[in-house]
Amino acid sequence: MSALPVNLHAPPPHPILPVPTPEEIDEMLSTTEGATAYTAWLNRHNELLRLAEDDPLYHGLELDCWKMADEQLADPELDIQVNFGWNRGGGKTFRAIKRLCEAARAYPASGTAGYLILGETEDSNKFVQMPVVWLFLKKHISHLNGKQGGRYRVNYKPGTGFTEGVMVIPSGPILDVDGSVVGFEGESTIWFDTYKGDPGKYEGREFGARLPTLHKTPTGKPVLMLKRRPDGSLIENVGAVVDESLTLNWFRMLARRAPFRHAKVIWAFTPIHGITAAVKEVVGSLRVETSAPAKLLPGVNVPDCPVGQMPVTGTCSWPRTKAVYFHISEQAFHGYHQTVVEMCRGRESEYVERIAYGYSRDSVSRQFGSFGPWNIIRKERLPLVGTDYMIVDPSETKPYFCLWVRVTPGERPDFFVWHDWPDAQSYGEWAVPTERETNEQNRRGWDGDQGPAQANVTLGFAGYKRVWSEIETVRGLVPGGIPDPDPKRRAMQVRLSGVKVFQRMEIAERIIDSRAGMRTSLENGGQTCPVFKFAEAHDDPVTGEPLGTINFRLADGTHIDLGLVRDLLEMRRDESGLIERPPRLYVTENCRQVIWALENYTGKSGETGASKDPIDCLRYMASADLCYIGPGILGSRGGGGY
Repeated sequence: MSALPVNLHAPPPHPILPVPTPEEIDEMLSTTEGATAYTAWLNRHNELLRLAEDDPLYHGLELDCWKMADEQLADPELDIQVNFGWNRGGGKTFRAIKRLCEAARAYPASGTAGYLILGETEDSNKFVQMPVVWLFLKKHISHLNGKQGGRYRVNYKPGTGFTEGVMVIPSGPILDVDGSVVGFEGESTIWFDTYKGDPGKYEGREFGARLPTLHKTPTGKPVLMLKRRPDGSLIENVGAVVDESLTLNWFRMLARRAPFRHAKVIWAFTPIHGITAAVKEVVGSLRVETSAPAKLLPGVNVPDCPVGQMPVTGTCSWPRTKAVYFHISEQAFHGYHQTVVEMCRGRESEYVERIAYGYSRDSVSRQFGSFGPWNIIRKERLPLVGTDYMIVDPSETKPYFCLWVRVTPGERPDFFVWHDWPDAQSYGEWAVPTERETNEQNRRGWDGDQGPAQANVTLGFAGYKRVWSEIETVRGLVPGGIPDPDPKRRAMQVRLSGVKVFQRMEIAERIIDSRAGMRTSLENGGQTCPVFKFAEAHDDPVTGEPLGTINFRLADGTHIDLGLVRDLLEMRRDESGLIERPPRLYVTENCRQVIWALENYTGKSGETGASKDPIDCLRYMASADLCYIGPGILGSRGGGGY
């Protein structure tokens, strides 16, 4: 016996064959052979329609755009798929729930594990998500409906949905040699909930099935042992589906919990009212991978797309997350194509982008609109040759924010930010999207709210020196060790290999905000300031070893001018969307604090803006006249060593 979900010899899942035109039908009926062929086509067409109505889960209608989304979903590196699309016609919710139902029936997950479907309200659960689940699973579980006791729990009524928002169904069909179901491997639980509920109640649960691993990708992501649909395609381990206006607190819970079972999350969303905080957090600056002509907007100009085209697929800012956009098409459910065309007629372009193509622009003016995926690089792409600098924005009430940048040779040097601190990987986010309402009168939150990294880490001057020393230290590459992805640091590793030594990188200069850096305080009856304190010798608070002194150059913190940062981000594209003149500022993908600030900073919150500190460091960097200092060139203005 085999544990396959359905008979592999069943007809393919697409119920509609290519339909001949009236002229082609007339021509076919004009001959005996043609009439026979037409009769065979019509019989097969009707048979597929019957199968689709009888078992929509395995033989139902699937739109062409679904195949594109499924190809993206099959990527083992993908954790979250955001499915944007045109209003109602593309079947985003239908596809997402169908994929979850396939997984729930193929792969058992119960007890503290299961499958989760989220809607905006209880009414949307009862009248949208639950009826779609019943549509797909009815053939397989209707005989259990209303029965009390036993291992399964199915209680469904139209208009009220599944009792208590939960169901337990048989899962993992076991087939005999004839393809008949003779048993099940176990059961699956499906939970329904809304964004009005508390995501905290799921913190002890896991989503999706725990499946065997075939092998791993080069990055270490597991390739799971998956079952197949009737057409031979794989059933992905979809553990959660979220519909429409997902909130940040629910998203963060799912992003934490789903990876425990290597399950995928599908978010189906039509941005009718524009961008949301969750869209900004998840999508960020979309790196467009494919695009297509926009028939309703022939002159549209979207970042990273040729003129006249809208995004189709792309990589989001959130790790292991991609987006797919369903464009308006005549292939649509319920004939909504013409309805949406009429809705868009004469409307502003941004409305058409949202309703017909699922694309939403950020309605709040960002200070760095030209920053995008093209500015974000992997550490492997850092230059081998360059001079390193450190920039610090001190504070009395939160940790100092710092970044390290490498400057390349040339008359127009490029700037590569390769580390920030406190880094998101160790301390959490520096700033997070606000969930409060913001407007011109209430500007708190325009630039985010304080994240966990802004909690006071209680470091003194010696503590900062120790942390910075660890970031800048390179140790020799030991046998079997992992080389540093940064080519410059990797070269240092190789040079130190075979010897148990370490070496600190040469930091040409360290630059600090002049206002906070020189802010005086009393100490032992005299005045001091952060700059003077760093210039003193300190001992390592952990090892007791001497840390030496740090000398800072003062940056002008009185004049706020973001133009110099914009200059470094400025680039030029040709008509096809290709970059002719590249930008000069790049950030490695590990610098998530700097990336978030560049993607979201508006300046509307003034001095209280949560993402202001990374931007201040970039200002000091851009205005400091940093340059490449080659071997043997005297370039230091104050020294940056310990």
